[in-house]
Amino acid sequence: MRQGKRTERIDSDTMRTEGALQKIQVPSIILKAGTSPEGRKANEDAVAGLENVKLMHLEGTGHNLHHDDLDATVREIYGFLPGID
Repeated sequence: MRQGKRTERIDSDTMRTEGALQKIQVPSIILKAGTSPEGRKANEDAVAGLENVKLMHLEGTGHNLHHDDLDATVREIYGFLPGID
């Protein structure tokens, strides 16, 4: 076993943000896989009121967005970049 800093592993079905998104101070894009209407609403609620965060759902994709739809992933990123000052 490696000596040094210990990292705890958390098993969860969803990423837990608990206030982390509110700390974002730079323009950011969050790309999410296509999801149910309830999942979409939960994601939208998580970023509601965050001026520096743009949320995009890529329909037809799963966990690995760039593998499932590279063109759409790149298009969203390139579309976001010119808006950064």
